Amino acid sequence: MAGKNSLIIYYVLAVGLTWIFWFWLVAQPEFKYLHLVGGLGPAISALIVAGFIGKQSELRRLLDSICRWRVDIWWFISVVLGPFVLFALATSISHIFGENWPDFHLIFQNEELVELGAAYWILDIVFFGFGEEIGWRGYALPKLESLGLNARKASIILSLFWALWHLPLFFYSAGGMSQMNVFMIIGWILSLMFSLPCPDDIFLASLLKHDISHIQMVIP
Repeated sequence: MAGKNSLIIYYVLAVGLTWIFWFWLVAQPEFKYLHLVGGLGPAISALIVAGFIGKQSELRRLLDSICRWRVDIWWFISVVLGPFVLFALATSISHIFGENWPDFHLIFQNEELVELGAAYWILDIVFFGFGEEIGWRGYALPKLESLGLNARKASIILSLFWALWHLPLFFYSAGGMSQMNVFMIIGWILSLMFSLPCPDDIFLASLLKHDISHIQMVIP
């Protein structure tokens, strides 16, 4: 029961911290840097819950997972290429149903914070890569599995809650998510489901997959 309670507290805190900034962003889109700040919600929540509610060993395990950089080459390849495959599938299906092809020449550009240039992708790794992965993959997924769920079931459940956490961004006109159609959303959720159940030691690969997914969603 303690594990379930700490997981609930984590999710409420992660959603609360993030949505404060992201709904503020929706209301006042000129404060566009709030998008980055909100991305830190899951990581901050995981560190708070693990440090104040969990045991010392739980916080140590979380910190160890952040610093573990051993990556099996096949897992690395799968998480890096997986988002591109799902993206290609989603855009192809969308095109069949009458949607225009995206401009692939612009895939690595960012319209929201154009003044940052290439530096944006460094901030993307920090605020969205580490900000999300530490919380969802580093803390929440092991917690769900500790409740008796296997990796696949835990991943399906967590990916749905993770997707819901993004809700305010679908109302943010300058963000890539507001431009996603239903097929792209399904592909994006599936990418969360299939990338979550992976060995403890592929945090780097997961981080890269996350950043690649963000690059795809900011096509102008």
